[in-house]
Amino acid sequence: MVMRKSKHFIFGLALTGLALWMLAAAAAVGQVSDAEREALIDFYLATGGDEWIGNSGWLGEPGTECDWHGVQCASPGGNYFVLRLMLPENNLTGQLPDSLAGLDRLQTLSLSGNDLDGNIPPDLWGLSSLNGLALRGNQLSGLVPAAILAMPEGMPNTRINLSENRLDGFVQAGTPDGPLGHDIELSLANNRIEELPPVEWRATGALAALDLSGNRIEGSLIFDDGRWPELEELNLSGNTITELVGLSADSLPAIQTLDLARNQIAVLPESLLELHELTTLEMGNNHLAGELPEWFADMNLASLGLDNNDLSGPVARVFAAMDLDNFPKVGPHGDLGLHLHFANNQFSGPLPQVDFESFNTPWEGQSPGFGLDLCFNDIELPAADSLEVIDSRHRGLALASCLDRTQTAMDPTISGSWYQPERAGEGLTQMMLDNGQLLSYWFTHAPPDEDEPPRQMWLFGVSEPGESWIEFKPLKTTSGGRFDHGLMGGRPEASRTWIRQNRLDADHTHFFYDYRGPGFCITGACYWDVLTERLDHIRLTHLAGTRCDNQQANQALSGAWYNPDASGEGFIVEVLDNGRGVIYWFTYQPDRSGHQAWMMGDGDFDGTTLTIESLVQPTGTRFGPDFDPDEVEFTHWGSLVMEFDDELNGHIWFDSVDEDYGSGDYSIERLARAQLAECD
Repeated sequence: MVMRKSKHFIFGLALTGLALWMLAAAAAVGQVSDAEREALIDFYLATGGDEWIGNSGWLGEPGTECDWHGVQCASPGGNYFVLRLMLPENNLTGQLPDSLAGLDRLQTLSLSGNDLDGNIPPDLWGLSSLNGLALRGNQLSGLVPAAILAMPEGMPNTRINLSENRLDGFVQAGTPDGPLGHDIELSLANNRIEELPPVEWRATGALAALDLSGNRIEGSLIFDDGRWPELEELNLSGNTITELVGLSADSLPAIQTLDLARNQIAVLPESLLELHELTTLEMGNNHLAGELPEWFADMNLASLGLDNNDLSGPVARVFAAMDLDNFPKVGPHGDLGLHLHFANNQFSGPLPQVDFESFNTPWEGQSPGFGLDLCFNDIELPAADSLEVIDSRHRGLALASCLDRTQTAMDPTISGSWYQPERAGEGLTQMMLDNGQLLSYWFTHAPPDEDEPPRQMWLFGVSEPGESWIEFKPLKTTSGGRFDHGLMGGRPEASRTWIRQNRLDADHTHFFYDYRGPGFCITGACYWDVLTERLDHIRLTHLAGTRCDNQQANQALSGAWYNPDASGEGFIVEVLDNGRGVIYWFTYQPDRSGHQAWMMGDGDFDGTTLTIESLVQPTGTRFGPDFDPDEVEFTHWGSLVMEFDDELNGHIWFDSVDEDYGSGDYSIERLARAQLAECD
């Protein structure tokens, strides 16, 4: 079976492809109708326009509307109207007004990353021409309206992104009258939804791609109560699904991509064989155990993810499930190769004699994803010539560095700082929290950029650890902040960077990262600059209180602290087993560049007051393979005093030698608490 390349991808919202004749130059001044002008003004007032990050031109004289920040007009026949309203991450607040209906020819509404609340009205604010809707990362609540099924067909399809809100279900009152949309791609990731869309929704055939990852769907998932005639992609990862019932060619006749990663599925259902168009199956981070069933060899997949389970048996059986003969190799135009990921299992034996060149590899330095991840199994290394081909297609490149390695459990003793001695000036500070999750901050440096001097970068994430590993996919990042001011109306967002860390023993870990920089999209696939490495880290610090034999008086102060008036920056406090304290200050540069900055230092406690005489700011090098320890400058930044009133509140005073940072003080509050050992 040869994979039909899907024209959908539901993990992002690319609002492109509108007909060229409808575009007008942003600088062109044109008079929109009085109704549209009033709708724009009402929208500005209802969403706190005076406090927007960018509001240039708004409320200007009649005839200037097409020059207002975020407003894009079209002018077929010389008649101007608002075509797009694009104000992502602009500090919009409040509820969207019903008067938006005055923008009766608006095709794209992009307001992601703001602080909008309220419900989505059943008529989508009366925007009858809307075919692109991006409201990701707001505070919207209530039900998803059925009106989205009747949105006009876009070019080439209709994309709706309502992810990262507080939506909790679907309108159950049937489907709207009239013609429905076609090829709708709907993202509802990271909401509070507990069920699949109603049967009536599915039967319309309007949905071609649906992302319900990171919601609250649990238990048995029933598919045979309704048919999805046109659904090609379904993402249900990151829920608590335990089994799949009713999978068949009748329930999902067109499905090509099925993502069930990060659930609690213990058995692979044989009914997967009935999904005749299925070419991509993601089952990583589930509860799968034992050998793969014999029928699994008949799957004929182009992409398979089984990583982070407890599967065993001959490794050749995994490769047997792949369509090794018919799928096209990576070609000069970026054709996608095979993908097979099964790290962190117990597969054994020699690798089969297959054409490893069929698996995806970076194309001219860019790639949509490395095709192989075989780490932390008991498989045998192949001959040198095959290993060279595998390494060029393997996550982190160096397969030999992650095989035949012993591992130990992830527990509270993982808390502390980790680094590679040859790369002083970057590393991880990690802390197992009292809820069992692991909080990690990666303090490092920005990737190479010929237009920018070297600068600092930090990323962070919270994830549930496996038995001996932790994966952050993706890490979070921030931009647009300013020292002592926080994110200035923005919020953390997902990066295109993920890491996996395997704990080898008490003081050693194996660290892998995959960083995706700027890129481009072509024929339905996106390509990014790829930086990837595998590094062995050693412990730099031990957190006090994680064992019963390393207790210290101030150990309960370890955790994350911040200033609520400057959200988006703050401190990691490590109280060490020798009684001293380590501070990592994750913040921003003091200018208006929005770039990140971080400082670190250690000092002694006097009671519950920690004094750090010299905070250090490492600068001067680049991220990844371009990291050069000889370029790192450990600059004395200044001093910091942190006084804790109790385990929840404190105050800091800082005094920098850099006048741009200056000096000051403010109150801090605890954001997260480290998990400590329970001792008698």
